[in-house]
Amino acid sequence: GRLPVYVMHRKVMTPATPEARPAERREIFGLPFILTCTHHMSYQDLAEAISQSATRFDVERTNPNRKPGFTISIVNNSGTSCGACDQRKCPGCSLPKTATKLRLRSGTVPGDKVAQKVYIALDWVSGRFDEGFGENITEDTSVSQVRLLENAARRSVQARTSQDTEDRDSVFVPLTACVDAYTAPEELRKEEGNGIKCEKCKEEASAVKRLSIWREPDVLIVHIKRFHRRDDGYHYEKLDTPIDFARSLDLRPWITGPAFGSTIYDLYAITLHSGGLSGGHYVAACHGVGVPRVPIEDPATSSVWAKYNDAQVVHPWLDCQTEETARQCYVLFFAKRRPSSSNLITYGSSVT
Repeated sequence: GRLPVYVMHRKVMTPATPEARPAERREIFGLPFILTCTHHMSYQDLAEAISQSATRFDVERTNPNRKPGFTISIVNNSGTSCGACDQRKCPGCSLPKTATKLRLRSGTVPGDKVAQKVYIALDWVSGRFDEGFGENITEDTSVSQVRLLENAARRSVQARTSQDTEDRDSVFVPLTACVDAYTAPEELRKEEGNGIKCEKCKEEASAVKRLSIWREPDVLIVHIKRFHRRDDGYHYEKLDTPIDFARSLDLRPWITGPAFGSTIYDLYAITLHSGGLSGGHYVAACHGVGVPRVPIEDPATSSVWAKYNDAQVVHPWLDCQTEETARQCYVLFFAKRRPSSSNLITYGSSVT
């Protein structure tokens, strides 16, 4: 589908200050304009479309040898800060001009929970914006196109409302799928400069790398990958994909060595993270004290779960299996249902 792109104009203001370096601020002015993009477009395609539409505002639009009169930045819906990164003082990251497919963070107008939009700011060079433009302005045809798009989006969401409960399970990623991805073979191709160099012949060759579990531990800690670099290679973002973590986990399918005894694990603690890259908050949720003594039958309703948020303790905690918890879970702690005999001898009844 198409995504509306709201383009606004900004002046770069540099007032004199007592500091050695002038303090820059950006001020919104003029009338914004709207165009649309698709996820099949590249950053270069979007930059060219924006530049072509913005040429009408340039006082030197008739000069074939003119230099660019503005820079293009990705901003939030108010145009006052960045819409691509989480740096508080960033006024907006520059729109990359690469052939990489679009992966823009879309925002929503306050009060509008349906139609998503991308916000762009043009930071104009002093004197290049045509102040007389728009005296006899008429509504652009793109405005009506966006209105039709938003109305269609609302109708589509309303039609799917009755199916939300059925579709919920399909968007959750099972924890077992995460383990499968972690242990999946990875091809290292020498043609891509990612080969393996032989220590004997010194020749580079393609290879296959695979991670596996040789034997099961008594305590299993699963760290969910919540942060990754975007495809544009410039920015990082937090992933809030909901993880359907199991109350118990059988590790046997991924063990390549000899398994000693039980390979079934019970969940006994969760680390939750809320926020983004530049700031966030951690809380802990625990089942009982230490390693659970009995299998957890239903942690969603069990009264022995407690949530520790700084000095605040919520007990009993009944939100173990909610969507919010599934999106915030960062580290999962499992204990082997039947610990190894060596640990039973070392720690005695504390792990039984």
